[in-house]
Amino acid sequence: MKEKSKLISQEKAFKFDFGYVPRSSAVFYYKYDKNFKTTIIILNYWKLKRGADVVIFASTRGMSGNLVKREIIDFKKGMVIQYSPVFEPDEFEGSIEIEVMSSSNLFIPYSAVTAVYETKKSISAVHSYGRFYSHHEIEEENMICEGRQSSITINESKNIKTSFVVHNGNEKLEVQECDLSVQNHRGERKTFKFSLCELKPYETKKIYLSDVVPELKSFTEGKLAFCSAGLNLKNSVLRYLVCWETNSHDQIQVTHTDFDYSYFEEEMLKDTICKVISPSVNGEIASVAIHGEFPPGELLLKKNSDKSKITIETGKTRFLKSEKVIDIISNSDLIPSRIHTEFYGDLNNETILPFHVSVGAFHSKWPLKRFWWGSVISSKEKNTKILIDEIDFIEGSKSHESFTISLYSSSRQDHLRKVIPVEKLEKFTKGVDISEIFPEACEFLDENFGYYTLYYEGGNFFVYSLIENSFGSITLEHGF
Repeated sequence: MKEKSKLISQEKAFKFDFGYVPRSSAVFYYKYDKNFKTTIIILNYWKLKRGADVVIFASTRGMSGNLVKREIIDFKKGMVIQYSPVFEPDEFEGSIEIEVMSSSNLFIPYSAVTAVYETKKSISAVHSYGRFYSHHEIEEENMICEGRQSSITINESKNIKTSFVVHNGNEKLEVQECDLSVQNHRGERKTFKFSLCELKPYETKKIYLSDVVPELKSFTEGKLAFCSAGLNLKNSVLRYLVCWETNSHDQIQVTHTDFDYSYFEEEMLKDTICKVISPSVNGEIASVAIHGEFPPGELLLKKNSDKSKITIETGKTRFLKSEKVIDIISNSDLIPSRIHTEFYGDLNNETILPFHVSVGAFHSKWPLKRFWWGSVISSKEKNTKILIDEIDFIEGSKSHESFTISLYSSSRQDHLRKVIPVEKLEKFTKGVDISEIFPEACEFLDENFGYYTLYYEGGNFFVYSLIENSFGSITLEHGF
């Protein structure tokens, strides 16, 4: 591993300070068989936000990186693309890269795309987590391919296993020594080493953690554990997919990793309000892990329910249940600009694998964000709720009288639109079914995946989509 030196600037990201961006992309794990389906869902947000025309290339590769198919996909049928290519034979595992090209500035090199993974019993969605760097980024060495990832929860109970999915870039990567720094439910931390084989160009590797670290199950004792990981890639963004799967392979839940800011540098903010706001899922406040991969130091977590305080220090994770609002306080008046959080579904349900979703703490210097979009579906077997939390301490935010939700389909160029009085916001904090907002949603979407958009002039909403299937499996993902 290289010595810590790289600053990952949230301020730069908030300002879209990436230079001129003619190519925006994302890469996803892709699999299908008789029990498993992956759907890549893309909204033509480039046209909605900026009036930009784009060309989209979809490249499907096998696990070893071999190109299977490359084609242009477009929005001729509707404002949403559902992409699930099928090949002979009836089973496939690998990756799909989405590359978006334009003569206009796309501003952000990550494409805002969603992948949905479905088994016979489960459903799980994740937004863009990885991408292969563009040639100019490689030439300018403007990359983060080496270092550490965090915001990782390991679930190694008797019927569940955890894996990473990583996507190597366009050059071979030699054999490397990797590590997991794991905190178990007792608060004990241990570092495990393992070797990762050579990765071919564009290779996708699925790493089952208990296979490479056999002692992991005994150390975690079948309870949730939290970790950071040291693993490098070549010309590919250093983020990976975290999968929880049942041993029978009939359920899967996924989320993404994020950068370990006890390894990388980040900005520290002065005189800043910082809070964790947990979403309410079907009437229950989601459990939360607050990951301590931030610069060296100690923070206080103040629970709003009883005003009690607990400490969190660098390298530690705190797990809390049923806390809607948690204040994060620093004795030095400096708050890390990024503090990773991860929310969970019902961890006591022995039948349904719970969702896990990576988000982050909110602070008062967040920029106002007025336009949101996220995946939805309304069908006989699946329904979607829109959840909204108001972040009322963002500097410059003001309440406005209404917000607007629109619905876009893969089979139509038009859209549905509804203006909602802000007095209805409290109802949305608990979740409102898309079919309640739009009674014709099922027919309009043709029972397929689509996208909502939400516009609020106040700019201080945080929006999720919650999709639930007929088995009771839930996926929760925040909007773009």
